[in-house]
Amino acid sequence: MKRVLLFIALSSVPLLALCLSYSASATALSGLSILSDSVADYAISPVLHLSGLSFSYHRPFSVPGINVFSLHNAIEKRDLHIALGSSYLHHQDYSSHHPYLNLNYCAQGISLGATGHLLYDAIQDSDAEYSFSYDLGLGYEYQDFAAELKMLRLTHDEEEVSLSIMGYLGPDLRAALGYFHSKNYQDNFRVGVNTELNQFLSIYGSWQNEDSRFGLGFKVSVESWSLIYAVRTHPKLDASHAISLELAW
Repeated sequence: MKRVLLFIALSSVPLLALCLSYSASATALSGLSILSDSVADYAISPVLHLSGLSFSYHRPFSVPGINVFSLHNAIEKRDLHIALGSSYLHHQDYSSHHPYLNLNYCAQGISLGATGHLLYDAIQDSDAEYSFSYDLGLGYEYQDFAAELKMLRLTHDEEEVSLSIMGYLGPDLRAALGYFHSKNYQDNFRVGVNTELNQFLSIYGSWQNEDSRFGLGFKVSVESWSLIYAVRTHPKLDASHAISLELAW
């Protein structure tokens, strides 16, 4: 945590210690992964059922000089899903790498998953440090209803527990409500929607109450390829932006 505080002082921006929502879909949906259709969100959900490849770029709070790149890949073997990926945050005085590995199993609508995370960070002219954490998740899906319980970053200072439910408000409109409890931050509720306007264009939207923030994203799809752009507001800082290029299989 001291290293993160030093990074904050260097960049003069109050970033959260472990901002894992680097993908465009997670940015647009405020971390409501139950609505996600992006393999990049295995970083924040142990129980996704997706396979494909994703490359993302994220600019937190529009701060010049801070860039986050991430690469994610997931494959499916019958009822077993395996995902791995990594993100890299670069600043002239600070850098961090965040690789992870996920395994999850789904049968009869019930999903169980676990993810292991390694965080490697270094401040200029000082030794690098390592830390480990893991996620656990339980999911359930039946017809037009789904629920997701996530315990993220266990054993880390940024531990978070969330419960989300999702339902269909129309043939191509999904909505979700989630409650998020964090060890060091204020609890909050989040709502989100994911709607497919046509075969080429989808829209994401979200809102959380504490701190009050909005997310908005657009997904353009052509066959198996898709491009997602998202923005998420902040009550005191500039908006964060993200873009993801993805291939589904």
